Amino acid sequence: MHVVIVGDEIAFPRGFAATGYVRLFARALVTAGASAHVAALDYSERGAVPLNTEARGEVDGVTFEYTTGATALPTRPLAIPIGRARSHARFFADVLARARARRLDAVLYYGRSTAELLHCLAAARAAGVAFGVVVVEWRLAYRDQTRAQVVNDRLFARALGLVDGAVVISRFLVDRVTPLLPAGAPVLRLPILAEPAAWIGTAPATRPTPYAVLCTDFDSYPDDAVAVVRAAARLAPRSLELLFVGKASARTRERLRAEARALPAGVALTLRHDYVATDELRSLYAGAAALVALLPDDDRSRARFPSKIAEYLLSGRPVVSTRVGEVAEHLRDGESAYLAAPGDEAAFAAALARALDDPEASAVGERGRAVALRDFDYECLGPSIVGFVDAMVARRRR
Repeated sequence: MHVVIVGDEIAFPRGFAATGYVRLFARALVTAGASAHVAALDYSERGAVPLNTEARGEVDGVTFEYTTGATALPTRPLAIPIGRARSHARFFADVLARARARRLDAVLYYGRSTAELLHCLAAARAAGVAFGVVVVEWRLAYRDQTRAQVVNDRLFARALGLVDGAVVISRFLVDRVTPLLPAGAPVLRLPILAEPAAWIGTAPATRPTPYAVLCTDFDSYPDDAVAVVRAAARLAPRSLELLFVGKASARTRERLRAEARALPAGVALTLRHDYVATDELRSLYAGAAALVALLPDDDRSRARFPSKIAEYLLSGRPVVSTRVGEVAEHLRDGESAYLAAPGDEAAFAAALARALDDPEASAVGERGRAVALRDFDYECLGPSIVGFVDAMVARRRR
């Protein structure tokens, strides 16, 4: 079996949550005996220090290519749309060539652009292969969309009626996506993906005081981060560092620092808004007193399943979260994590305090790790992905 995974918002092979999910998804296919190729339709590197410099290559048995021909956004403005147009033409031609050589059975689109979905669908249809989508969020639940984004999201939902199947990350998305698909199209509920072997040799970080980590895109989820700071402000005076790691604009950083002024004596906020390499991040997780993921009680949170939770759990350290969506399905309060009712800052503060003070916290962390090994190990999930693709291909051939 040969599968191409295509995305317009992914870096490869290094990047953040989206990249990690696509990389392990592709590796799961390879470990199950399929071949996987990742096609990045757009430039991913926009900073002075790029994470990815190779436009094509192979990593852990997964081949990849930036169909732009380069990873970095061109400096000349006119070169950007020209490069993107060439990228789409190159992708289309590559899909046709792979199909003619009998090296392609299915194309899977990972992204949220209706125009890109339709372009990839057209390439798959021209090649006569199955086409599916990977859905990890429900944009129609977002309240901060522009008018153009709302139109795109509605059209994206309607376009699902043209695909041959869908991979979704949550039960919520099963319920939302299935009615939009053609009758009989397969749906695979695939959770976050974990890579246990990557933790071999990870040494816990040491810092001057005990610390709790929140890793997220603070610009995308500022209210969640503020809620964590406010919950921490309810803690009794203690020696604790709130270590926030992730992208944060100057405006977001100022908002968080303003909230941090209410923290009790001994509790301090540290912001790491620079890029933190994966190995260092795992070391920080492994040395933490608690790992924090506050999810509000809304459809946006019920639809998604933050990839960081798999990494949190693999560290073996206690996770503090809320009983929302997939978190509530996989984890149990006081057994494999410390969970609070959503929307209750006092309850979240109490859950964080339990993680910090409970003499059994390490045991809870280890049981959480066992959940990750059982439910999220990408190698164990490979056969289900192959089975899903097989079902799409069989349906397309009928």
